[in-house]
Amino acid sequence: SGYNQHDAQEFMRFLLNELHEEINKADVKGRKSPGDNESLQEACDRYLTWEDSKISELFSGMLRSEVCCSVCEHRSVVFDPFMDLALPIPKSKSTFPRPYNYYSTSYDTPTQPAVKLDACMQVFTKEETLDEEERPYCNKCNDVTKSTKQLSIPKLPEFLVIQLKRFSGYSVRSKLSTPVEFEERWEICDNSGKTHAYSLYGIACHSGGIYGGHYTAYCKYNKQWRCFNDSYAVAKNWDNVKCQEAYILFYEKIDND
Repeated sequence: SGYNQHDAQEFMRFLLNELHEEINKADVKGRKSPGDNESLQEACDRYLTWEDSKISELFSGMLRSEVCCSVCEHRSVVFDPFMDLALPIPKSKSTFPRPYNYYSTSYDTPTQPAVKLDACMQVFTKEETLDEEERPYCNKCNDVTKSTKQLSIPKLPEFLVIQLKRFSGYSVRSKLSTPVEFEERWEICDNSGKTHAYSLYGIACHSGGIYGGHYTAYCKYNKQWRCFNDSYAVAKNWDNVKCQEAYILFYEKIDND
């Protein structure tokens, strides 16, 4: 409230969840636990038993998480629904967090090399090692073991919301200013290798530091991009839009399944 700054991604999740809960047709008391070796279809059917609304129909996709034990090679697969994807921004030698700053939007830092949105997705789906305090419990070994984990996306939603993880840290927070190149038309593959085409229709941008800044939005309407900055709205061309420091990207599927 007032002039306090709130996170746009947290508000978006709150809004979608509240809208979903208001029109949810499912019996929320009848939630089922996932079974062993659950298939994608079984996971989708189970999800619909307790989450069934127009919001979930349009915005929900499904993540597949596979954990493999390095001791016995036992594999555990879990499907989880999502309404937005939080993609990490790849780091490079010249990419580093912005310095601690309350409100300034200018920094004495060299120009950051841009990374592509596809590179962010590759980091998100890259296999990672779970060791030390991150070791999961293996049902076959009956113990916590060093394992690998990999995420993939077997089911993509009609409306795909991408959050770029620019903010990090807890006791000492930082913001990544790395430019991310994104396109109006973006193609992404699901687990089966099928390519899905998406069209960009909205962008939420954040400028400034950790404890102070400013949000602006870019929306596409009737094939024309417009910038919304507080009470001002002006037309923009794509060359101007694609140069913005995007925080959240909103895509709509344009292919036919």
